[in-house]
Amino acid sequence: MRKNTLQLDYTSGLTALCSVAFWLTSAFAGMGLRFLLPDSFDGLPLLLILVAAMALACFANRTMARSFARSHFGMPPSERREMLDRHMEECKADPDAVLARYKDMETLPVAMLILYYVLSFAIGVSAPLCLVQPTPDLLHAIAFVVGTAIAGFLGFMPIWRRFRQLRKPLNKEALVPEGELPLLEAMAKKAADTVGIKGTIRLELTRDCDCDVNRFGSTYVVFVGTRLLTALTEEEVYQAMLSCFDFFSRPREYREILRRHRLGELGTADIRLTTCVFDWFFSYADVTLEWEYDLYLTACKMRNDRLSDRRIRETGDSAAAVSGMCKRAMWRFFVFEANDLIPTLFYEPETPDHPHEWDVCHAFRKGLDTRHEAWMELLTKEIHPANSRRYPTFRESWPDLIPDADAPAVSVWVPDLGTPYGKEVTCALEMVEETIRGEITPYYEAARKREYLEPLGIVEAYENNPTGYTTPELSPVINAYRDLGRMAEAETLCDAILETEKNPFAQAHAIYFKGMRMLHRYETEGIDLIYRAIDLNKNYMKDGFEMVEEYCTMCGLADEYETFLRRAETQMSAHAYNHDSAGELTPRDRLVKEEELRDMLPDILAYMEKVSEGCIREIYLVRKIISEDFFSSVFVLNFEYGADREAMDRAYTAIFNYLDAYPVDWQFSLFLYNRETEAAVKQIEGSLIWQKTDHP
Repeated sequence: MRKNTLQLDYTSGLTALCSVAFWLTSAFAGMGLRFLLPDSFDGLPLLLILVAAMALACFANRTMARSFARSHFGMPPSERREMLDRHMEECKADPDAVLARYKDMETLPVAMLILYYVLSFAIGVSAPLCLVQPTPDLLHAIAFVVGTAIAGFLGFMPIWRRFRQLRKPLNKEALVPEGELPLLEAMAKKAADTVGIKGTIRLELTRDCDCDVNRFGSTYVVFVGTRLLTALTEEEVYQAMLSCFDFFSRPREYREILRRHRLGELGTADIRLTTCVFDWFFSYADVTLEWEYDLYLTACKMRNDRLSDRRIRETGDSAAAVSGMCKRAMWRFFVFEANDLIPTLFYEPETPDHPHEWDVCHAFRKGLDTRHEAWMELLTKEIHPANSRRYPTFRESWPDLIPDADAPAVSVWVPDLGTPYGKEVTCALEMVEETIRGEITPYYEAARKREYLEPLGIVEAYENNPTGYTTPELSPVINAYRDLGRMAEAETLCDAILETEKNPFAQAHAIYFKGMRMLHRYETEGIDLIYRAIDLNKNYMKDGFEMVEEYCTMCGLADEYETFLRRAETQMSAHAYNHDSAGELTPRDRLVKEEELRDMLPDILAYMEKVSEGCIREIYLVRKIISEDFFSSVFVLNFEYGADREAMDRAYTAIFNYLDAYPVDWQFSLFLYNRETEAAVKQIEGSLIWQKTDHP
């Protein structure tokens, strides 16, 4: 087999060249300055002062960034929602005035970038000054080498980040070959010509229900989704393209948005503790720009939408634009109901030749026909989530296109696939299917085993002998039914558990699944079941709250959403730290011997041994004290060296599900044995609680 060779693009060479140039310039400047200074001058104190100044700037920026992030991004959802509501109303009233407030928001990042280079260059200059001694000693020689290395590293970081993040290569292989879809190409070029866009127009097919345009130099790529093509008529697709191209007809705004966005990417906009000087130095500028840029985009989106709507009213078809916008908005409801609408599982066929993409598109087309009235009613109620106001809802958008209408003129017609345009849509769908097959064929067999055959085996084993299962052991069966799309059977099993199981903590998984299914049927009573499951098992908190939030905003349940915000704010803040901490185990944790599981431990160990399939060598147990009123009983599994990977996965999954559904109000954690967890458990005497009998 031929060895892979290292591949460098032109930006890598240019980055290295710029870094070397920066390093040499500062070094030569320092050498030149050295000859102008008296021999008695000692550059070491200057170098130390500059390095200390850089370090102080890094720590100060990091401290201010963390404080800003806590006060702004960490504000309670109710306060954030009020703030975003006010901002949205201001954008609606006068987006130009809002945009004017953010015209100088790149000033701080630019100033910090200048300061960064000044300090970096000064360090590079001061390093040779350490040699301004009649007889330089070892300390000054080391200072020269270290200072020069620091200057080179600091000068390299911004240059490397800028080229690495700003370069947006055009993926020519993903583009539709010219002439393959002539009607869609002509439609895109017509939309570009209408708004005065000059350049090369190319198409790229995606697997979504959206349309977008991006610019790569003089080439404009229209990203159009197959789900959109099969659901929208020819005129509706054209109006979507026209709206996208209209944004680029205002080059000044386009450049400003792109410039600000790229400036923000000079750093990571990430406040995690990191050893990278560059991340720390720019952390405050990044986090403030991230906050302002998000608000700026809202105003910019409102203004651009308003201008695009005006363009469509003047040169396009407003009714078709609203109709297409409505169908694209309905895609959200289709995804919410997809388990009941898509007939075939992706990995159910034995080979990857099955046209799954067409199944999805056909199901969406059918949903537009059978679920249109229900989805239209939901569109009239939809509300914003607390943490986002960037995009207006459909009910807020359509009046700008048809300002004098009392109701949107929405057509449920989908394109006739027998027409020339419909045949081209079918061709586009076949191209996407071919791409999907090429991508999944190498790993299809393994993925099918994991995603379909293993859940099928769990279900068949249960159906062949449903007796003898404990309630915790039924959780994987419920999940397997879900993975197979057999939601009714999963819900029936949940109902049986809720009827027979008397221990409420063992019911948590069944309660959660039942509540989730009720919400997918638009039965609001499911919210109470989700809350009940969260109260019994905090592991359902994140997914459960996300489900409730999506349901409330999608259905326009304002009162229930306010209740959700208050509950989520209280519970998430109270448990986030505790449960995040329970998900890690290090030697630095506060660990003690676990002595309160005596009554439960024999049953737990018996189950672990039963499902281990002989591949577990040792089991350790410690108690991790997280706070004064919260702890976790931590199990660590040490598998046999060279054990079968699939057997290990089955054992670990079974034990995790067992502990997760254990019928007591208790916090468990499960970890694999590695260098860090070994160091953690072995510092506690008596942590080894089980060992394989034939283990030497």
